[in-house]
Amino acid sequence: MRTICKRINNYLKRLSTFKFTVAMVLATYLVQLPFIPLYNLYEKYIGPMGGSSSLKASSLVTQIIFASIIAPLFETLISQCAVIEILNCIEIFKEKKIIIAIISAFLFAIGHTYSFLYVFYTFIIGLILAYSYLTYKEKSYSAFWVVFWIHCIRNTISTILFTLNLF
Repeated sequence: MRTICKRINNYLKRLSTFKFTVAMVLATYLVQLPFIPLYNLYEKYIGPMGGSSSLKASSLVTQIIFASIIAPLFETLISQCAVIEILNCIEIFKEKKIIIAIISAFLFAIGHTYSFLYVFYTFIIGLILAYSYLTYKEKSYSAFWVVFWIHCIRNTISTILFTLNLF
């Protein structure tokens, strides 16, 4: 398993920024596929999984501005950039990228407390965003902007799918 993860990691690191961004956006959806039955059961027996109800009542343009631009800017700055950079400065966390990614993902997830399942859902996405940040931090490329674009594209797709009742 470790060898497979290393191969995938090495492959992803060699991708161009554009291809990496597309791969990570796809990954944020693909990792959710095994949980679709759980999401359906949750919504059937407990209720809606979540999302900002005030945003859902807004126009599509307003939803895209907030969900696809403003939220990713602030969330990337706080949950990935600030958290990862601060933890990297603390001696006990240096070179412990997995722990840093988990902490970053946890903080990202608790910013989405619409339901327990939504927190779980966003934790997984948070892991992908933290991985992306750490990968591009190593490349000395703008990790912030790479993660912002992954988050922005993902939220835009989700907003459109939700508006069309396909998600």
